[in-house]
Amino acid sequence: PLRIAVVAPCVLVLLAIAGLAAKRSYGSLQLKMQPKQTDNAVAAAARHIAANTQPDDRVYVWGSRPQIYVLSGRRNVCRYLYNFYYHLPKERAFPFQQARLNEIIVGLRKYRPVYIVVTDPVTFAYFPELKKHLDEGYALERTFEAVEYSPMLYRRKDAS
Repeated sequence: PLRIAVVAPCVLVLLAIAGLAAKRSYGSLQLKMQPKQTDNAVAAAARHIAANTQPDDRVYVWGSRPQIYVLSGRRNVCRYLYNFYYHLPKERAFPFQQARLNEIIVGLRKYRPVYIVVTDPVTFAYFPELKKHLDEGYALERTFEAVEYSPMLYRRKDAS
C-alpha cells in the first residue's frame, strides 16, 4: 500500500510531463509545416530587421505585432507598441487622438527608423500623416506573407 501511494503520484506526474511535451512538439511541428503561419512570418521579419540594421537603430511597427521589437532586438521610436484600441470609446482610443499620433510622428522624425513595419494598412485611414511619411521617405522592401497581418517592411530610402 505504501509503495502504491508513492509510485502512483510519480506515474501521474510523468504522464502529465509526457503529455505536455507531446503537445509542445505538435505545436512546433505545426509551425514548421505552415510557413505562412503568422508567428513564422513575424519571426522571419524580425530576423530580417536584425540582420539589416545596427543594434542602436530603431524601428516602428504600425499594427499588431509588437513582438517584432523584442525578436529583432531593436527599440521603438515612441511609447506606443501597437495601434489596437480594444473596443475603447473612440475618444479614448489612442489611434484616434491627434496628440498621440503627433507623438508618433515626432518619434519617427527624431529617431529616423531604418524600418517601419506595417501589419495593418487599412488603418492608414485614421493616420494619413504616417502614410505620407512612408510615401516620402520609405520604400516597400519586402512582405512576409502570413495567414493574417502580414508584416510589410518599409526601408528608409536613405538608409545605407
